[in-house]
Amino acid sequence: MDTYTSPFATTFQQTIECLTGHGMQDTLYEAAAIRWGEDPNGSGGGNAVTPIDGCRAQLQDLLAQVEDKQRSGSCTLDDAETLRKCYHDLMDELLQQRSSDGAEELQLAPPEVKCLNYLSVLADRFEGRSSALSYRAELARRIDAARPFHFGASSIWAEISNDFEERRDGWRKWLEPLTAEELALSTEALSECRRAADFWCGRDSLSSSDIKDLFIPWVLDGRG
Repeated sequence: MDTYTSPFATTFQQTIECLTGHGMQDTLYEAAAIRWGEDPNGSGGGNAVTPIDGCRAQLQDLLAQVEDKQRSGSCTLDDAETLRKCYHDLMDELLQQRSSDGAEELQLAPPEVKCLNYLSVLADRFEGRSSALSYRAELARRIDAARPFHFGASSIWAEISNDFEERRDGWRKWLEPLTAEELALSTEALSECRRAADFWCGRDSLSSSDIKDLFIPWVLDGRG
C-alpha cells in the first residue's frame, strides 16, 4: 500500500481508486471508509452507507462547514477552536474504543488528515506560524505511527526544522526569539530528521552539519 498510495489523502476514495487502478483491494481500508460514512465504491456506487454518529460524524460535519467557509474566506477563530476540540475529542473516543473492545482502526484516516491540514491553515491565520507548525508536527507524528519512516513524515519534519533554522539565523531572531515551546518543537524536528537520515543513509553516517546542510535540503527538494 505504501508503494501506490499517499498518507496525505484527504478522502478514502483517493486511495481506493489508486489501489483499484493497480488491481489491488484493501478490505480493511474499505471497512474503515464505511465507519467514516463514505462509500468505498464512490458516490455513484449505489451502496447504502451505514449512518455514523459520535465524533466521527461531528468531525465530518465540521469539515464540510469549514470547507465551505474557507472558500468564502469567512472562517473565524471560533471555527478553529471548535474544530480543534472535535479533533481531540475524536482521539479520546478512538482510544476508548480500542481499549474497551479492541476495535481495529486505521492509525490515520483521511478525514483526520484533512482536519489537521485545516487546523494548520487556521492556526497560521489566527495564532501565528509556530502554532501552525505544531499541527504540521502532529500530522508528521500520525503519519509515522501509521507508516514508519515514510518520506511524507520526514518532509514535514524537514519543513519544520528548516523554518526554525531560518528564524534562528536570520534577522528575525532579534525580533522574534524562539519560545520554550518552539525550541522544544525545533529540537524534536531535528531529532526526527536525524532518525530518518540514520534509516536511509546508515546510522551516524551524516554529521549534524550534514543533516542541516545536505539531508534536509535533499528532503525538501524531493517532496516536489
